[in-house]
Parts: sequence; structure tokens; C-alpha cells
Amino acid sequence: MQSVALDSTKLTARSRYLGLGHLGLGHLAAVGLLIVSALLVGCGTDSTTTTTAASTTSVTPTLTPEPTTTTVLGVASTTTVAPATSTTASTVYTPAKGTAERDSIMDAQRVYMASHGMPSDVVFVVDELRVLGVWAFSQVRPESTDGTAQYEGLSFLLRSRSGSWSVVDIWGAAGEDDREAAPTAKAFFMDRNPSVPASLFP
Repeated sequence: MQSVALDSTKLTARSRYLGLGHLGLGHLAAVGLLIVSALLVGCGTDSTTTTTAASTTSVTPTLTPEPTTTTVLGVASTTTVAPATSTTASTVYTPAKGTAERDSIMDAQRVYMASHGMPSDVVFVVDELRVLGVWAFSQVRPESTDGTAQYEGLSFLLRSRSGSWSVVDIWGAAGEDDREAAPTAKAFFMDRNPSVPASLFP
């Protein structure tokens, strides 16, 4: 810092101008030093403009994976399970003895025989019974309930509608005529009923 020499004469004149005439020389000198110091501090202070760069933080969002939907047997993160059934539309099966489905098929065959003038008070010796979806195929040998009369073997094609079985076609009732028309029940039924799946037959 530079030393500033004080001119007592000038300070005295300026003190009078400022209304400080009643102060002694020592006081005036002190006041002068304060004024000079204030001026030097005001002039010597650097005005610094500090620019703070804006800090931009890039935040990468955390992606939450979508839930995976698993379908089991035709069904969903909800897993859908097809209800358990004994069969599906693409599976051939044989209804077990004593089941309602098997009894319904046998009864439908008796109804057909009765309506076509054949003995209906019969039991069936079942050689083949196959169900596929709404279709059923049977090869049976009817006989009287007392077992004293046996009849020629028959093949039936049945269809279920609203849960009720009925005979669609029969092979063997006409004897040789049916066999001349087609050598097997499968050929006979498929020729006359094209919508029947071939896998229904053995």
C-alpha cells in the first residue's frame, strides 16, 4: 500500500468545510486516514464475477422389465392352465365299462335298432369302441339278454349333439350288400360321411 502524506493545512481547511473545525489536529488526521483508507479499499477491491457453470447430471432411468406372461397348455405373468379332462378333441379314447358315456352310446344303438325293425332287447359284446371329439365308432356283436341268440356283427357311427349320442350310420345290417358297397366299415363310413376324422377308426 502507498503512503499518503497529509497536508495539515489542507485538512484543516477541508475540516472547516465539512463542519469539523472544532476537532483537534490529531482527530482530523485520524479522520483523514479513515477517509483515505475507505477510498483505497473501495478502489482496490476487485469486482470479480464468478460464473458457476450449471452442472447438468444426466440420469439414466432404470427400466423395469414388463412381466412375462407364461401360457401353459393354451393359457398366462398370469399363467393359465387348461382344466384337467380325461380327453381332448384330438385324442381317441375308449369309455370305460360302467361309465355314463359308454352306457349312452350303447343305448343309442338299441334305439336305432328298434326303430329299424331289428331286435333291441340285446346286450352288446364290444369288439371296438373309440371316441374322438363328437364322433364315436363301435364294432359290436349283439346277442339276446339270456345269451341264447347271437346276431351278426354290426358297426355303428355315432355323433354327440348337446351331450346326447345318436347313430349317424350303420354298416353290416344289410349283410353282403354293405360289404359289396365297401370292404370295411371305415371305408363305408368315410365315403358316406366325409367330415369324419380318419383317426377315429382303428
